[in-house]
Amino acid sequence: MKNKLIKIVLLFLLTYGNVTLKAQPSEPGFPAAIMYHLPTSNLPVVNLPYFNNEELIAADTCLTCGEGFGIDANVHFDFWENSNFQLIDNSFERVEVYRVRIVSPTAKAIHVLFNQFVLKPDELMFIYSPLDTLRILGAFSQFNNKSDSTFITNFIVGNELIIEVNRRPKLITQPKGILKVRKFIHVYKDRAGFGDALNCHENVICAPWYNEWCNQIRSVVKLARYRANGNWSACSGAVINNTNNDFDPLILTAHHCTENGEDFVSWFAYFNHQSITCNPSTNGNDLMFISGIDVIADDNNAFCPDIALLRLREHIPEQYNVFFSGWNRRAWSSLPSDGRAIGIHHPAGDLKKISEGYRINPLLSSCVKVNWTTGYTEGGSSGSWYSGSLCDNGGVHHNAAVQNHCFYFLSMGGTQLGVTVFGIGIDKAAQIVQFALVNSLVTPTTTYPQNREAWISAAITLFGECSNEHKQTCRAWAACNIGIPCPCEPPPIDVCWADRFRYLQPIANPLNQNIKLAINEGVIIFPNPVSESLNINFNGLFSESLKSEKTITIRNVVGVTIAKLKIAGGIEQNTIDIRQYNDGTYFVQIEYNGKSYQQKFIKL
Repeated sequence: MKNKLIKIVLLFLLTYGNVTLKAQPSEPGFPAAIMYHLPTSNLPVVNLPYFNNEELIAADTCLTCGEGFGIDANVHFDFWENSNFQLIDNSFERVEVYRVRIVSPTAKAIHVLFNQFVLKPDELMFIYSPLDTLRILGAFSQFNNKSDSTFITNFIVGNELIIEVNRRPKLITQPKGILKVRKFIHVYKDRAGFGDALNCHENVICAPWYNEWCNQIRSVVKLARYRANGNWSACSGAVINNTNNDFDPLILTAHHCTENGEDFVSWFAYFNHQSITCNPSTNGNDLMFISGIDVIADDNNAFCPDIALLRLREHIPEQYNVFFSGWNRRAWSSLPSDGRAIGIHHPAGDLKKISEGYRINPLLSSCVKVNWTTGYTEGGSSGSWYSGSLCDNGGVHHNAAVQNHCFYFLSMGGTQLGVTVFGIGIDKAAQIVQFALVNSLVTPTTTYPQNREAWISAAITLFGECSNEHKQTCRAWAACNIGIPCPCEPPPIDVCWADRFRYLQPIANPLNQNIKLAINEGVIIFPNPVSESLNINFNGLFSESLKSEKTITIRNVVGVTIAKLKIAGGIEQNTIDIRQYNDGTYFVQIEYNGKSYQQKFIKL
């Protein structure tokens, strides 16, 4: 289950001005055309209009519109009527392959927008460049269908891409889905949003902020928006919880981010777009992507409050590891007296940054004014997450639901955030909590982390260090996203970035389970999905390639290296034990002879 935050002040940074923007929910799968090495030379080609990139950049002189990065290429067609069909029928599977090639001669990257996107249960769609199969979008399935039938893809780098659909119908006469392309976005600048912000900003991964705010950092998103003047520009926003605690995909941002906006079905949000190193910055993950929003409320009364509430048209996949931030309607005068202020945002549409400062008298009674001492805000920061110091030490006493939830886990057991708790019973759990209270381990100023330590101390005193009661107390708090399992047990890779992934929807395609996936001309990985042992077979390589030393690297979806090993030349198959990996999506990269190939796999 995703996390719910204790009450915290969420206000908005009144930063005006817009800037250029520089894995979409999917399920396991791999394009059959790549797996079976089908040629691309015979594919039908849809040519997009020619654009002079330099002229488009020079014409972008509107200081208040935001710096443009792309332009609509209004070419629309029916995919089935314009695609090439090939049938693969062998002892392993029978699959229909449909492909069409898109070319935009001067594009730096391309997005695809569908106005009718209705896939059938037996259909999977992929989008990729014929020149670079490291970035494959998909598999998209029936679970990506929306009630309004619209769909927009993330970008593919380069000036061409292939749209591929694989069908595995049970009956030859089974009808196809509906796939009608509305338009494309021709990106006329190199991938933007990396290094565009002022150099005074701090990456969110940097200490000490990451240790204190790692959960809230996960709630902040970068929004890409299409405006009535034709420009695409960037804002920030925060995923927020609601009082129903039902994970409604709500995003709080600024009113001026939605003002003059249109074509909201084409807007999209990037999650976890941040550097994984403090300094120097590394370009962030841009595969966690959801498109389509609705503006459900906004307010802009004389600039303050400058707020808008959005709802995504898709639920946020759990593998995005998003935090649902809390909020309250506290008046400025009732905020904590220390004046501390924290801002988490995407300045200039850049990687996620964090700023710290102190509050001063507001410009208007319903606003908060901040003087930044670390970092800054600029165009693109609009609508971002803001907090003062946590009132009541994070609301422990006003929001007892968190510790109540931990008590439930400790007594009854359960699984949340990838942590399984084996309940010790109500009596023992009550003894631990009562001991902590009676012995003054919990006071009126106790914070959640301190409360956790009090319970753990009580469990050790009553039942012994590394006892089952001690371990389960640690696990109960970890399941509530506070702390990690005890030193008696191996901790996860990272409290905030542990791969606590589950698919939002069941994968209803048995033919796609345990399939052998071809990475390149002769490397096969199987099974996929996998639970225990991942096999990498090199037997299909040409003789010289087979003799070469190979490097295998496994990374999680945020780019963190999980394993790296060297394979001597001549070895035909290598087996990797992944039983200790957290469930979720991973990427295996194979490097040899100056070549590099990558494929994703699912650990269940």
